[in-house]
Amino acid sequence: MDNMGKSFALILILIVAISSLSPMMIKPAFAQTPSTPVFNVSTNSGSYVVPTTYSTNPYTGANVTNVGYTVTTFNVTITVQNTPLTTAYLLEVKGHYSSSWYNPTIDDYNITAFVSSGSQTVINLYGSNESEAPPNQIFLQYGGHWGINVPFGGKLDFRLQSISGSIGARVFGGWIYVGNASDWSAVKTVTIPTFNLASASPSPTPTVPEFPSLIILPLLVTMLFVAVILRLKPKLLRPFKD
Repeated sequence: MDNMGKSFALILILIVAISSLSPMMIKPAFAQTPSTPVFNVSTNSGSYVVPTTYSTNPYTGANVTNVGYTVTTFNVTITVQNTPLTTAYLLEVKGHYSSSWYNPTIDDYNITAFVSSGSQTVINLYGSNESEAPPNQIFLQYGGHWGINVPFGGKLDFRLQSISGSIGARVFGGWIYVGNASDWSAVKTVTIPTFNLASASPSPTPTVPEFPSLIILPLLVTMLFVAVILRLKPKLLRPFKD
């Protein structure tokens, strides 16, 4: 009985010892918290005209006019200064006057971008007023599967979080990124320009060129001279009589 008591006590001591040591023994490498990210936001925008084209309906033979239009583009470049421990970044975007943040993420991971080699990581968002964008709005997208519509003149907020971690277990059909996250960065705001979307009208009908005013007077004098000659021509050609 004493031996059983001693064995039970020894087992309890081992359990307590292992429990107290296990956090240090199995502490993952990503348990340290990375620094709050520092980043810059730059934008570039532009526009180009898709001209009016004409075609023939292959089934009815009717003439078809494809009216031209103006395409506007608006791209956002986020440049992050990489810091030790950081392995990935999570970006959040929202309307300036909203309290709801959105997460542009890649694939099935709950991150926006892995850290690039070198001193910086660049995250690009591309936008235009084509495809999904309603009139006078820019459809800003990331990774081909995340996007939001922003009206011309609208403001967007961006903030960023550093993550120190690795790919974890597969959850709900996708992989999650597990690790420690930094505090959110300071918020930075950009404004969508107000574009002039005058559509490209069909080519105008050519007009008859106007004569310069200096040519009109000599032309009138020449025409009058020719008229006088033609009127006098029968008399000039009549044979003389002796």
